[in-house]
Amino acid sequence: MNEKLKHALDHMNSDHKDSLVELVKYHKGLTPKQVKLVDIDYDGMKIEYDGEFLELKYSERADEKTLHFAVIELCKQAKPQEKNLDKQISEYKKSFKSVIISSVGSDGYPISSYAPVFFDGDDIYVFISEVAEHYEALKNNPDKAEIMFLQDEKDAKTVFARVRLRYKVKAKILDRDDDFDRLFALMKEHLNDSVTDMVSGIKDFHFVKLSTKNGRFVKGFGAAYSIDEDGKAVAIRIEKPHKMN
Repeated sequence: MNEKLKHALDHMNSDHKDSLVELVKYHKGLTPKQVKLVDIDYDGMKIEYDGEFLELKYSERADEKTLHFAVIELCKQAKPQEKNLDKQISEYKKSFKSVIISSVGSDGYPISSYAPVFFDGDDIYVFISEVAEHYEALKNNPDKAEIMFLQDEKDAKTVFARVRLRYKVKAKILDRDDDFDRLFALMKEHLNDSVTDMVSGIKDFHFVKLSTKNGRFVKGFGAAYSIDEDGKAVAIRIEKPHKMN
């Protein structure tokens, strides 16, 4: 077994045991108590489970450049069909109290920052100050912005596959007298932060409504979903494998 194959075997055993379990469940109809990838080559892989063996073949022979893609395709076949994906996405974003914002500055360069975030039904709001760079960027280029909800590093299986949800958005800065009290109450409830009351009296803070356009939800390796402007998510098929040395 060459170095690349050994790396793939070790990687599957250390970071993707759940995928090995799904493969056994899919092909053998049982949930194994113990599972381990014991062999892998450019034709397929061999899994040991509870003292038995499962040999699987790729749809076509791989090579060093396409091995990763072949393994992902094999694992995707065994993944259970996503249920309530729209609900998963909604619950994921509403678990956050801040959101990363990318906007375009007056010099044409992107600005990356973040802001406290809360929700009114499916509507997304942030609360930002006029002195913040992204305030002017959103004011001057309301149609050129993106937001991203990014899983914390400490909660991720690997930093290479943090769960993330991003949208292109249109920003609308609200006047201070435009439904301020109701929105502030929603924000205070969602954030549950003692500083919230303090900033309520700072007059240069404004609510900004972020209307989502299209987006993308990535749950892990080989698990990416495109989101249309109606909020419907569909799986993305990877047509181009990673390049390997």
